Amino acid sequence: MSSGQAQEAPGDEAARAAAAARKAEAELRLAQGNADKAVAEAAKAAAEARAAETTSDVARRTADAYDTEAARLQRAAESAKAIAEADSAAAKARRESLAALLPDLSTVAASTLERAEEGGPIAGTALIFRAIARAGDRVGTDVAARTEPAEGRRILVTSQLDLVTSDGVHLDVVSGIDQLNALIAEVTAAVGRKFRALGTPLDLAGAVAGAIPGVLSLLSAQRSLSTTKVDGNDTAAAAAVMSRLVALGVPVTHDDFRTVPTGTVHTKYTALTQNRAGLIGTQLAQADAVRRATAAEADATTALAAADADLAEAEKTGGDVPAAEAAVAEAARQVEEASAELAHATKSLAVVETVITMADEFIAAVRTATPGSRSLLTTAAVREQLHEDAARFSHVLLVKAENGQTEHTTTNLPLFFKDRFTTSATAAVTYLAITTADSSVVASGTVTAAASAHGKIGERYQLDE
Repeated sequence: MSSGQAQEAPGDEAARAAAAARKAEAELRLAQGNADKAVAEAAKAAAEARAAETTSDVARRTADAYDTEAARLQRAAESAKAIAEADSAAAKARRESLAALLPDLSTVAASTLERAEEGGPIAGTALIFRAIARAGDRVGTDVAARTEPAEGRRILVTSQLDLVTSDGVHLDVVSGIDQLNALIAEVTAAVGRKFRALGTPLDLAGAVAGAIPGVLSLLSAQRSLSTTKVDGNDTAAAAAVMSRLVALGVPVTHDDFRTVPTGTVHTKYTALTQNRAGLIGTQLAQADAVRRATAAEADATTALAAADADLAEAEKTGGDVPAAEAAVAEAARQVEEASAELAHATKSLAVVETVITMADEFIAAVRTATPGSRSLLTTAAVREQLHEDAARFSHVLLVKAENGQTEHTTTNLPLFFKDRFTTSATAAVTYLAITTADSSVVASGTVTAAASAHGKIGERYQLDE
């Protein structure tokens, strides 16, 4: 190799110099970083030294403060607080332990008390009647004191407000029976008399026709009579009033609960049925009289025809014409008399049959009773004691129970305790007493009373006195 090749090129040397410079720079930066780290570690050490010194100062000061009176009191308070918290936690633990042994009542539904509205208050019915009985007792006491004199006193107790209608029925029925009995007697007597004393049949028919409107006035009147259904309260009120009157020695009769008297109305009605039966015999006799009069008229007509033939024969043959004419005249008279008797018998029979029909219609009308109502005959019979002297009522007492009211309260107790109730009731009784002699009012008013009860539901209750 030549000396020229042994020598390095100038470019290579420059590259090596640049690499060396970069290496030196890197080493310098590393050294600088190490120096910074060393400074930081020194600062950290110094800070730790200061912190240790500070901790030492705090510990020294804490130790100094621990021995002061305030510090001791604070420690005592903190200790008491810790003990209290421990006791509370223990109590809570005990409660939780006991709760685990008992049922959870918070899940139990609230106690309820249900009462059917349609059943009414507890003991409500009994209290209403109890109040009515108290009011009725006071009514009886007042009526007994006001219906004097005591001798001959008899009281009819009723709940029927319309006394006039039933009393009017009594008058109509009695009047109708009397008119029919008189008419039957008159017709029977007239038919039994001889033809000449009877008068014309038209006179008899006119007498019957004149009596018909009065007798049948009861049948044609637009009257509706029915017994009003008395509710239980009216009956209870009447019973309470009568109980008090009986206890005071006053004779009383209930208008509905009694037997039908057999007095004047019954006697008159019995006579009417007997007279009607007797009129049947008159009817049969008159029917026979019509048959006999019919036969007599036929015979007389035949005799007249024969007399006419004899007269014609006498005139033709020159016989005894005057005698024949006299025979014709007599035969004609007999025909006229027989015809008149037949007409009378026929019309008399019609009158008897008319009276029988009237009696039958009247009897049927007064005896007919529809469901829930009395017959007119029964109504007349039970009202005769307002007018007849025998067993006559001196007074009529109207008793009506007004609408009552009940109040009901309940106390709904929890769990297994019995629910309690209180019920009260009020009732009123209206009364009106009159004399039968002139319908004068002698006592009247409205009396109220109350009753109550209380107790436990499902057990016997207590009635208040």
